Order: sequence, then C-alpha cells, then structure tokens
Amino acid sequence: MRKEIENNDILEYSDLINLLFKGDLFNLLSVASSHTLFFTSYLNSKRNKLKKDK
Repeated sequence: MRKEIENNDILEYSDLINLLFKGDLFNLLSVASSHTLFFTSYLNSKRNKLKKDK
C-alpha cells in the first residue's frame, strides 16, 4: 500500500480510501479500513515532514 500512497501523493486518509475504492483494490481497502489509526498517523507524519522540509 505504500506504493499507492507514494505514487499518488496521498496525504489524507480520505484520499487513500477514495483511491482504493476507485481502483477496485478491495483487499487493500480492507487493510486500510482495519488499520485506520496506523494509516492516519502515517499520513499525519508525512504531512508534518513536508512542512518541516519547506
């Protein structure tokens, strides 16, 4: 799933879920929805890192 996040510049959990829905990636959707806290924290960390790097 990291590939999908990186390749599509995903920074919001909702964008990740929408991408998985649109791409019919239901196996990954199941993982993302059952690990919401992990992915939300990961995406928050990515956003914060981008702010620091600017």
